[in-house]
Amino acid sequence: MKQNGKRISILLALAAFGAMLLGSDAALTGAQEGVSVCARVIIPGLLPCLILAGLLTRLGIPALLGRFLTPVTSRLFRVSGAGAAAFVLGVSGGYPLGAATVAELRRQGEISPEEGSRLLGFCNNSGPAFLVGAIGAGVFHSTRLGLLLYGAHVLAAALTGVLLARLSHKLYKLCKPKVQIQAIPLSQAFTAAAAAGAEAMVRICAFVVFFAAAGQVLWQMPGVAALPLALHDATGIPLQAVRALFQGLLELGSGAAALSGMPLSPASAALAAFLAGWGGVSVIFQTLAVTAGTETKAALHLAGRLCTGLISAGIVYGVLCFPL
Repeated sequence: MKQNGKRISILLALAAFGAMLLGSDAALTGAQEGVSVCARVIIPGLLPCLILAGLLTRLGIPALLGRFLTPVTSRLFRVSGAGAAAFVLGVSGGYPLGAATVAELRRQGEISPEEGSRLLGFCNNSGPAFLVGAIGAGVFHSTRLGLLLYGAHVLAAALTGVLLARLSHKLYKLCKPKVQIQAIPLSQAFTAAAAAGAEAMVRICAFVVFFAAAGQVLWQMPGVAALPLALHDATGIPLQAVRALFQGLLELGSGAAALSGMPLSPASAALAAFLAGWGGVSVIFQTLAVTAGTETKAALHLAGRLCTGLISAGIVYGVLCFPL
């Protein structure tokens, strides 16, 4: 079975390499766009947050939060109070800060592998800068809509955490950390956090550039390029919305850019909410990168992203269709 899986991986890698060679012009254009997005948005917006998350963790803030939040988080999410830090930072800083915080907590011994796996299901989320600034004000020219998207996203993530806790309580049980972590000096903590944040940033940008290039190559293929039109003809969904959906499933930034120019409606806003909740295949690989070696499982992260996207889309659609 493992041998078959290895052969499939090799064939997929060779196919991707061949596609990149044949579509080198498209790959170059996509890679340039990916580098531009990293330089303009991702690095200045996310690197300080990654460093701050690492700094707070090393200074013992999650343990401090745990003393006060355990009664609440253990009832709602069946996780320790330290895990609440991952949720707060995840909905504040954006992808993949929540996953990076979970990974850091796991490496520091603050949480168990089982708890870390469950936290990945609802703590890795889009942040207010992207939802309010990029989608709300940038795409739909409505800060009010951006605030609605962000509020629905946070609520959907919390509901996903509650749902995962209820579905998985027989598989996982709350474990208090056996290792007591002592806060280290500020200078040492900042140096370590900056180094870890820079390393994570390189991995994140690598995935963004690769998927931007891969997306451009895919859209040059006749069969793939025809899929949005076929779905449009079959369902009547606007072609631009279908293209945004296809692009957003792969990479969130490209999907958000494809929404530009669409009229604001409950359906288009719900689509934006779903894409932000799902995050894209790129975010999934970013999460795998920052959580490597932590013994956490990715299955709940996939389920959580899908649940968050669907729930937030339903909330946004309902609010806009039936305003109070």
